[in-house]
Order: sequence, then C-alpha cells, then structure tokens
Amino acid sequence: MLVFTRAQGGVGQTLSLLLKCSSWVDELALYDIVNVPGVAADLSHVNTPCMVKGYLPRDDGLQYALKDATLVFLLAGIYQKVSFPFLLLGSYLRSLV
Repeated sequence: MLVFTRAQGGVGQTLSLLLKCSSWVDELALYDIVNVPGVAADLSHVNTPCMVKGYLPRDDGLQYALKDATLVFLLAGIYQKVSFPFLLLGSYLRSLV
C-alpha cells in the first residue's frame, strides 16, 4: 500500500491521480487535514484496479492511513519564495516527519 500525504491541494490531487493510474500501485491511502475523502471519492471513479481511501486527522486518520504502508510520500506544501531560507523549510519538514 502506498500512502500519500497532503493529497488535497492542487499538486497533491494531480500526483494522486498519477499514482492511481500506475499499474504498480494496488492500494492508495490519501491523508490531509481537509477534504481528502472527496478527493478519494473522485479518484475512485477512475477505472483502475487501485483502491483509494481518504483519511483525515480526526479519529486517528494518520494512524489508519499508515497501517500496512509499503511506501509513504510526504508532499510538503508550504509557500516558498526565492529568499525563503532552506533551513526553515528543513525544520518544517522535520516537524512533519
């Protein structure tokens, strides 16, 4: 099973669709803080053998999403500009992990 975090945003939805269409993925767990069950429902209409389920933070959603995970993609969605210090981004990513 493949787990994809931050799946609700524009980049996350696109990457989730690409992963859903991959013949290497048989189960896809999506996790984000809002609206991800709707993204999972939309992706479930794509005719592939891959099963998709969306999880939210409430009711220990991350714990359920990570259960039996083979690979976890962590998309760090944070606004970044040229002057954004790399160490600040690194500390943000570390807090997510």
